[in-house]
Amino acid sequence: MSYERLRGLYLGLTSNADLTTDHERHVLHVPTKLDELVPRWLAEGKDVTLTGNPGDGKSHLARRLVGKKLTGAAEVILDLSATPTPTVLGRWGAAVAEGRPTLLCANEGPLKALLPELRAAGGALARRGLSLAAQLNRLTVSRPEELAARPEELLLVDLADRDLLDANLIRRALQHLCLPEHLPPHARADELSSGRNLRLFMESDVARDRLARLLVAAGARLRRHVTFRQLWGALAYTITAGKPMSALLAELRGGEALGSLPLDHLTSGEGQLELLDAARRWADPATVAAPALDEALWLDGRPPRADGDWLTDRTTFKIESPARLWAAGHHAEALRRMASLKRIVALAHEAGEALISAVVEGDQSVPSRFGDEALLQRALTGLRRLFVSPRDEVGAPGWLVTGLPLWCGHSYQDEPAEERPHVAVAVIAADTLRVLRPVQAPWLGEALGRPPEVAWLEHAPSRVTLRLDAQLLDVLGRAADSDGPMPVPEPVQRFLARLSGWEEAQPRAAESPFVVIERPRGALMSDGLVLDATTSEARYAARR
Repeated sequence: MSYERLRGLYLGLTSNADLTTDHERHVLHVPTKLDELVPRWLAEGKDVTLTGNPGDGKSHLARRLVGKKLTGAAEVILDLSATPTPTVLGRWGAAVAEGRPTLLCANEGPLKALLPELRAAGGALARRGLSLAAQLNRLTVSRPEELAARPEELLLVDLADRDLLDANLIRRALQHLCLPEHLPPHARADELSSGRNLRLFMESDVARDRLARLLVAAGARLRRHVTFRQLWGALAYTITAGKPMSALLAELRGGEALGSLPLDHLTSGEGQLELLDAARRWADPATVAAPALDEALWLDGRPPRADGDWLTDRTTFKIESPARLWAAGHHAEALRRMASLKRIVALAHEAGEALISAVVEGDQSVPSRFGDEALLQRALTGLRRLFVSPRDEVGAPGWLVTGLPLWCGHSYQDEPAEERPHVAVAVIAADTLRVLRPVQAPWLGEALGRPPEVAWLEHAPSRVTLRLDAQLLDVLGRAADSDGPMPVPEPVQRFLARLSGWEEAQPRAAESPFVVIERPRGALMSDGLVLDATTSEARYAARR
């Protein structure tokens, strides 16, 4: 794999198993439990279907196993989309008749389209179609009773349920890129930004570890699954920024190193990957407050000597202090240089561990950081305070702060929800709410890694749920501790609307309290009682 191949990983081209050679797949292969489990299942006579999103590594794994002669006598269909359906049915049916297992790789859409064809084929193929349908989207669920039944003949592995955000896996993936053949093809390769960055990771296992931990912290904030292709793209961009040789040579002539270092690339906002955008927003060590370090970097352009030394000599370049640039009136450049200095310290200096730890451990929005009761209270408090801020809770009716008020927009005008008057006439009792965690199919063992970083808030009587991911928990955490306007996330609006629909269908008391606010987190306009609530004569009796 050449430098251009390394650069192509960012574009998703050279990680496509159907377009790469055995050597390139070998370089990119990071062993997981599936390397052991799939051959074992095939040896036991079970059919195995690998599904997921494009870039999840289905064909890569299958080609790897075939190349290593680990699939035995199994029929291997590498790409359902590229194989005519009659051919798939014929090959699969013949394998069943001969007592051989089948390994099928398929994206979820084509796999769903195959199901009626399998059922129409009858016999053993129909049974396999029913088994696939029973397992699809039921291997990682929020309730144990939603899991598929344990399959007998065919195992489905949905790689979209696999969590690649594991620091050890990312470290190993990065190490696979740390090869001399990936250096830019130039006599001064080590002086080019991509060559220098690659050498830094080749020489420092600490730097590899720190980058891996930052990517885990960033990825935990995403709402969507990260594929292997996206992970390779983020790693390649961190090293190369996707720069062709002409851009690298222009940088070399300019002589500027800051701004083209790994964490500068990672957090630049120019990379077109969700994982890179998440790193810019949530995993930039330049945003960590470190007064003593900040002062030294600002004044001298280097950390205090007492804080240790660099981990590699790939960082020994001449740096003008940001303070001097600022004094000369170059304010934007001074701030840019300060941020870049802090990032390279975070990655490749002994003082950087504190910055990395602050990013990784300072994120209190990840569901797994909380026990069930603590997560329930965080969610409940945040949901309440999206509508009534901590400051306004003091004068609010007591029932508004004892459970989950069901706020509904009081107008259907074409206005955003945060500008509408809202009314609450009911409250969900706190003891009817509970936290659900992901449950994975036990028969898949460790095939999928740790459960996804998500939880759900469920109202047990109605079974209505709200997905609690890191982004929503971040919003709820800010709502719990702040005053002033805040938008109400759409998932919260839908959750409350569904709960309100359930509540309206329940028997009602003759009288119930109500509150009207001018907008979420706005002034309390009126409160009192709804009288004759069980009849068509219902009316408001306001106290104010």
